[in-house]
This record gives sequence, C-alpha cells and structure tokens, in this order.
Amino acid sequence: MSKSDKTIALLLQNAKTIAICGLSPNPQKDSFQVAQYLQEHNFTITPIYPKEEMILGERVYRSLSEAVADKGHFDIVVAFRNAKACEALAEEIVSLPSGSVGAFWMQLGIRSDEVARRLGEHNIPNVQDKCIKIEYARLN
Repeated sequence: MSKSDKTIALLLQNAKTIAICGLSPNPQKDSFQVAQYLQEHNFTITPIYPKEEMILGERVYRSLSEAVADKGHFDIVVAFRNAKACEALAEEIVSLPSGSVGAFWMQLGIRSDEVARRLGEHNIPNVQDKCIKIEYARLN
C-alpha cells in the first residue's frame, strides 16, 4: 500500500461525519449516488446545496459555515464543485473555528494547487482528483 493509500485509508477509517458540498437532489447525479453509498456504509452525511430542504433524508444547509455552526465539526468535507469553487471553500474552511474540518476531499477531475497550499498552511489534509466512494470500496 502506497503512502497516499495509507493516508486516505486512515482518513476514511477515522471518519464518521461527512459534509458534501454540491450534493444534488437528482438521483442520476454522481454526488447523490456517492452520498447514498456513504450513508449505506454508516457515514453521517450533511448536504450543502443552495436549494432544497431535504436530500437523502438529511437537512440541507446553504453553506458549510451554516452547517458547522449547527453541527460543530465534520471529519471530511467532500466537494462536488469546480476548482475555483473549491478555492472559495478552502478560504471558508480556514475562516472556521480551528478543528471544524478534519480533511477536505475534491472529487474525481478536481485539482487545485492553491487549495492544497492554503489548507496545508493550516495543517488540514486534502485529497484531490479521487472519488471517495471508489477509494472507500478499494481500501476497505
């Protein structure tokens, strides 16, 4: 197992709460299917989406800050957003109280050196260009 595999396996092994930014209510969308899979594997998910009241039986929050204010902490924040939106999310994360976010995960096809640099300055692990569902299935 590579060093990055060990790091990812450890993140997933220790995670219980996952905020999903960009979680669509559309069952055909990857974000919905990934969130549903995570629920089925005993993760508590929190949808972050600009519309809807409930997705997959969970209350929807309009922003990560709103969700953190209500829930306090997320082990992992998963982003189904483009790289520019992830940079804004990284800024939001570093503005939150210390310890509010354990790790930041950018889904397949999403990379940002700026996000990695900014979160690294605050010792917040981040994963880029990997699907959390695929990695969980592969490493467990």
